[in-house]
Amino acid sequence: MPFPAVRTLLFTLILLPVATVLGADDIIQVGKGSFTTVRPDACRPLPTTIHRAKGLDGPVPTTDWWTSLLWTTHSQPLFAHPLALRATPSGLTVTAPGDAIVATSRAIMGGAADGDLTISLSDAAPFPEARWAGSSDWFVDAEFGNDRTWLRTSFGHGSPFVYARHAGSAPLLRFAAAPDVWAGTMDDASIGITVRGRHYGLFGSEGSRWRPDDHGDWRLDTDRDHFSVALLPDRTPTTFEIFRDAAHRHVVGTRTEYEIEGNTVVTTFTFEIETLEGPSGGTLFALYPHQWKATAHDMHGGSYPSIRGELRLASGRAFTTRVPVQGVLPFLPVVEDADRSMVLDLLDRNPPGQLGAFKDTYWEGKDLGRLTTLAGIAESLGEHDLRDAYLDEIRGRLENWFTASGPEDVALFHYDERWGTLIGCPPSYGSDDQLNDHHFHAGYFIRAAAEVGRHDPAWARAWAPMVDLLVRDIASLERDDPMFPWLRCFDPYAGHAWASGHANFGDGNNQESSSESLNAWYGLVLWGEVTGNRRLRDL
Repeated sequence: MPFPAVRTLLFTLILLPVATVLGADDIIQVGKGSFTTVRPDACRPLPTTIHRAKGLDGPVPTTDWWTSLLWTTHSQPLFAHPLALRATPSGLTVTAPGDAIVATSRAIMGGAADGDLTISLSDAAPFPEARWAGSSDWFVDAEFGNDRTWLRTSFGHGSPFVYARHAGSAPLLRFAAAPDVWAGTMDDASIGITVRGRHYGLFGSEGSRWRPDDHGDWRLDTDRDHFSVALLPDRTPTTFEIFRDAAHRHVVGTRTEYEIEGNTVVTTFTFEIETLEGPSGGTLFALYPHQWKATAHDMHGGSYPSIRGELRLASGRAFTTRVPVQGVLPFLPVVEDADRSMVLDLLDRNPPGQLGAFKDTYWEGKDLGRLTTLAGIAESLGEHDLRDAYLDEIRGRLENWFTASGPEDVALFHYDERWGTLIGCPPSYGSDDQLNDHHFHAGYFIRAAAEVGRHDPAWARAWAPMVDLLVRDIASLERDDPMFPWLRCFDPYAGHAWASGHANFGDGNNQESSSESLNAWYGLVLWGEVTGNRRLRDL
């Protein structure tokens, strides 16, 4: 879609220094750099269809544990932990993968989510598609149906609940095996069941009833629009009552906030709760090991097995973790017993000016990473002329990448407005049509720019608007950023990033290069320090 005058104004407001359109090729100038809004031939197109609900516009939050919901008509298994969910033509399947893995001679995978039960509507399935209907920091909404008959389900990391709202048709549960009822009766709104050895609570609204049909499915007769299903850690009456008490306090939003206190990062995870019936209060949630080891929050006593370790149950509206942090160095200093002659010989074997033609964003990034490391080694040895030669090469290559003269360029970045992402061309490993590995690729560029900027502040100021675009693509700090989603690649609840833009895999998303992910966040710290951006440095 071309950029009219108002769109040019929008970019002018977003990108400082002033951004202007340079010509018919839709080149956007930012500082001394520029990018194109026209997809180069070297980049494959992104899908034209984004499976999202009406009214959801703007940048798309790809690269998360649930994002196959955006890319396919339904979804792959969504490993929220302790639950695993999957949007299917029949509705939302629910299971508990536990700590099981599937091992073959060729691979080890997480347990598949084939479903103990399916949440559906009695008169609407099969559903032609499921849609992303909204998300917060670690929760997501999946919507089925149409404007008149619909089912909206909400679930997320750590939550044993699936919250559901509906209209136009009665809710229906379909089971993979006949459920064993052990709490309540068919005359009750709330029932405890076991399916295939896993325990669930079914919580209809006040006055509702679960009605089995001839096919073994259960219909919820109700005059209200909400219910919930929960995975229980055991089948005791006490546990059932605890979950029933919280069942109609739906989580409608989640938010992560952090601050640095000395050498500690203090992170608060908050649940926004809507009480639909019963007393107000908190919700129930399960913490990963990296969370319960770092919090003083009282644990509830129950737990769930997971492939990430024991998930411990807690309750409330928020919890806080405290984790020690250490500073970073742009390069390692020379140790006393270093063999200078050997290191200098290795530098001589890797002189500047040997890279040649530009590669794709991943392998170009690897080269930039190598040059940046060599520049640091040269500096640590006092070889300043050699260091400057490396920096000159880095500077020149970055400036080429950060300048777009048209879609025929051999090295440039282009912005896709529909998805809200910056893509380097030539791409690599699906960084274009699948939005894979953006933090791996961009991390090398950002770290290299930080090293040049450390020695040349004027260069950093001139090219910062272009570097900042790469930063915002992978880790925008602004929740209302009009160009990019907030923290695209990082999952604050899981405590790590994800690599695949689409997560279209049977065993969920992946982080197949944790070292390159760390390199990206390392680059953000350095760039934040060089440019005086404390928020970015402390991210």
